[in-house]
Amino acid sequence: MFGNDSVVETMYGRRCQRLRVFLSRMLGRPVIDSTGLSGEFDIVLTLSRTVLPGAQEAAADGSPSEPDSSMASLFTAVQDLGLTLSSDKVPLKCIVVDKAQKIPTEN
Repeated sequence: MFGNDSVVETMYGRRCQRLRVFLSRMLGRPVIDSTGLSGEFDIVLTLSRTVLPGAQEAAADGSPSEPDSSMASLFTAVQDLGLTLSSDKVPLKCIVVDKAQKIPTEN
């Protein structure tokens, strides 16, 4: 059925939010759900074993690097679900800490 170089990730009765979190971890960058789908789904992704979390690094300027064959496996698996991964620039909420100091405490 599947070769030794394949891994099957199965999510039963999951919302798109769960798939979004999974893809964010695999890509090492934020993924935004723009599907507008609600409800629960059974999701089966067949991936290459070479796909590891954070395997696709961003360039120094923050733009995505060219996907290698392992990431192509992830993109193909998502396309097999009838979905598309695309790289866009969108505003995200984030917290920036400029400075932190340790305050001495009495023992």
